[in-house]
Amino acid sequence: MFLTHIRCAGAYFLLISVVIGFSGCGDSKDNVSFIGKWKQVSESEVTGSKDEYVYTVMSDGMRYRIQTERYVRIYDGSQMHTKYIKSDGSGEFSSKMVTGARVTDPKFWYKKIRGKSKAGEQIAGRETKVYGLMMNRPDGEVTAKYWIDAETGVLLKSIESVYSKQVSMVVTETTYQCQEIEYTDLDDKVFTTEY
Repeated sequence: MFLTHIRCAGAYFLLISVVIGFSGCGDSKDNVSFIGKWKQVSESEVTGSKDEYVYTVMSDGMRYRIQTERYVRIYDGSQMHTKYIKSDGSGEFSSKMVTGARVTDPKFWYKKIRGKSKAGEQIAGRETKVYGLMMNRPDGEVTAKYWIDAETGVLLKSIESVYSKQVSMVVTETTYQCQEIEYTDLDDKVFTTEY
């Protein structure tokens, strides 16, 4: 069962990186400034686990601030500042220079997707374009569906899952869904540890 999970997960990550890894493709706009709240739900039928997290995101397109109950992560344009929040609410920021994937990987709301889209439902009061992907494998199926804000290119909802034929169940499914979003200019102080 563990080996099946590894094989399916490997195919899943390959599919996702191929689909969203094309820079310059898709509708994502680099300079969109917003404040939003997303809920992430990760489930596994194999382990019977279900984890839920809420993210508050502030971004001006390049810089961003992500806040959860567990941590605060700020990218100020050159350094990543991270503070893990202890049970008593305390914590200190650690900072380091970052580039490439270390900058873009945390940006779950920013995906450049290649392919055809169709009109999707409203998410957080916004019209969307929806993209669907599926890859069949001998041992299972990998699927992904993305709802992108039709005007701004911000990812408002995604569902990514890996199904294993060997165990006849969804090995993992992760959903991000925007609960609310406001497109607005942000003060530079948002991207500092002093905010």
